[in-house]
Amino acid sequence: MHLFQAGLTFNGYSTPYGATFTAATKTVVQNFQSFSALPITGLADFATWASLLISTGDPTRPAKAVDCITTITPTRAQTLVANGITTVGRYLSNTPVADYTDKNIKPGELDTIFSAGLKVFPIFQEGGDGLDAFSYERGASAGYKAHSAAQSYGFTSGTVVYFAVDFDAIEDEVLSNVVPHFQGIRDALAAVGSIYRVGIYGSRNTCTIVSDKQLAVFSFVSDMSSGYSGNLGFPLPKNWTFDQIAEVSIGSGDGQIGIDRDISSGRDAGVGSVSAPALNSTAFAYLDKLQALAVAWATGHPGSNTASELSLQYLRQPQYNDSNPLWPVTAGSIDGDFVASVDASGLTRIDRFVDPVLLRPIRFDHLAAAANGVTYNGLPLSTLGEVNLADLAGWAGDFIQTLGDYIQSDKTYGPYAFGTVYLGNENPLHYPWEDYVEDVDGMNLGVLLRAAPSLSFSAAFQAYFTATGAGTSRTRHATFLARRFGNSMETAGVAALAALIQNDNLIYQTARTAILASLGVYQAYFPLGDNQGLSRAFSDKLAAKLSVEG
Repeated sequence: MHLFQAGLTFNGYSTPYGATFTAATKTVVQNFQSFSALPITGLADFATWASLLISTGDPTRPAKAVDCITTITPTRAQTLVANGITTVGRYLSNTPVADYTDKNIKPGELDTIFSAGLKVFPIFQEGGDGLDAFSYERGASAGYKAHSAAQSYGFTSGTVVYFAVDFDAIEDEVLSNVVPHFQGIRDALAAVGSIYRVGIYGSRNTCTIVSDKQLAVFSFVSDMSSGYSGNLGFPLPKNWTFDQIAEVSIGSGDGQIGIDRDISSGRDAGVGSVSAPALNSTAFAYLDKLQALAVAWATGHPGSNTASELSLQYLRQPQYNDSNPLWPVTAGSIDGDFVASVDASGLTRIDRFVDPVLLRPIRFDHLAAAANGVTYNGLPLSTLGEVNLADLAGWAGDFIQTLGDYIQSDKTYGPYAFGTVYLGNENPLHYPWEDYVEDVDGMNLGVLLRAAPSLSFSAAFQAYFTATGAGTSRTRHATFLARRFGNSMETAGVAALAALIQNDNLIYQTARTAILASLGVYQAYFPLGDNQGLSRAFSDKLAAKLSVEG
C-alpha cells in the first residue's frame, strides 16, 4: 500500500501514507485516473499501477489516437476506424536530406482522412534527434517552414502544430538549446502573423519546461521512450494532449499500417476540415492597412511621397534606413513622421510573408529596399547594360558583396565556380537564395510602381504573389530578365560586369568601395578575369533559374 501511495505522490497526487485504502485515497486515485485518461475506477488496478510506475503505463490499453509516417489511404483509414481510432497525427514536411523518409501529408490525403470521420493533428519534424539541431536560429527556421507548410495544406486558425524534440534532452540541454529553439519558433510565427499555435513533442520533463515558459500550449509526450531520463520520475505535463505509448502494426493487406498508439486527453481534438489554402492572408491584410494609412498621410501632406513609396519606406525600416548614408542615396530618405504615425496607429508590424512558389519565408524589408531603389532612381536611361543607384539598392549591391566574399575566400573555387555555387543558393555566407529572390521581386515590383506612381503597392504586391502567368512570382526570373535587362541574357551579363567595374558615376563607385570595405576588402583593383567569371556566373545562374520556371 505504501508503494502505491508513494507512486501517487511522485506523480503529483499526494495522499497520506497508511496501511489501508481510505475514501480519501480513492478520491486521489480517481483524480489521477481522470487526469491520465484511465478508466475511473478508484481502484489500485493494474492500469493505474502501470501508469504510476512506468511512462508508457499499460501499453495495451485502448487508444483513440495514433501518429504515423505512412500515407493514410482509404483502406488504411478503414483499418484505423475499425480499431477505434478517432485522431491521426501526420507530418507537415519531409526532412531535407538525401535519403529522406517520405512522411509528409500527400495531396488528397486529408480529404481521405476527413471522409472516414477521422481528425488530424499536424506534426513538424525535420531532424531534431540531437542537441545540435536545436538553437534559436534553427527554431526560427522551423517556425517559418511549419507555418508555410500548414498554410499550404489549408490548416485553419488556432490549429496546434507539434514541434518535435526527439531525443533524451537532459534539463541543462533543454534550457541551453531547446528553450531558445522554441523562442525562435515563437518569434518566427509572430513575424509572419501566423494563425497557428505551438505544441511540443518530447519527453515529460522537456515538455514541462518548455510549456512552463509559455512557449507551448500543449504537449505530445514521447512516453513510448520509457528509458529516457526525461520520462523517469517525472509526471505527465499538465497540458498533455497525446501520450505516445506503443509502436504496433494493425490491419492486413492494403489496409495494414504501422502506427504509434497515442492516448488522448481530449484537450486537442485535432481538426476535422481544412480550408482552401489562403496563403499570406494575414500579410495581405497588413499591407492593406499600411497602404490605407499611407494614402491618408499623402492626402493630408501635399508634396510628400506617393502612398506606395511611403509604404515601401515603412516596410524597409528599421534595417534599411537613413542611419546608413547608402540608403538615402540609393532608395531615398525615409519619412520619419509617417513611420511614427503608423507605429502610433497600433498596426502590428509583420516582418515576413510566405513565397507561394518556394513556400518559404521572404523578408519585407529587403524586398522593399530593392523596390524603393527603383521607384526613387529609375532604371539606367542610356542602356540597360549600365548600372545605377537603383541597382545598387538591390541585386547589384548584393552582387558586389559576392565579389568581396570571393576575394576573402580561400579560392578553393575559381570566380565562375564560386558564383555558380553561391549565387542564389542555400548558403547564408554569400548571396543566399532569400536575398536573391527578394532582389528579383523588388526590381520587378519597383519597375511596375515607377511606371505607374498612383498604383497601390498593396494591390500590386498581392497580384504579383497570387496571380499566375507573365509578370508574377511564378515567372519572376523571366520578368526580371524582361523588365531589367530588356529580355537579353547578354545584357544581363554586361550589366553584371558593369556592377563590378563601372566607374563613370562617382557616387556609385564610392558606394561600391564602401560595400567592399564593410567586408574587409580594401583593394582598388581586381583582376578582370575575376570580375568576368563572377559576371558570367550571374547570367548563367539567371538562365538556369529561368529554365525551370513556370
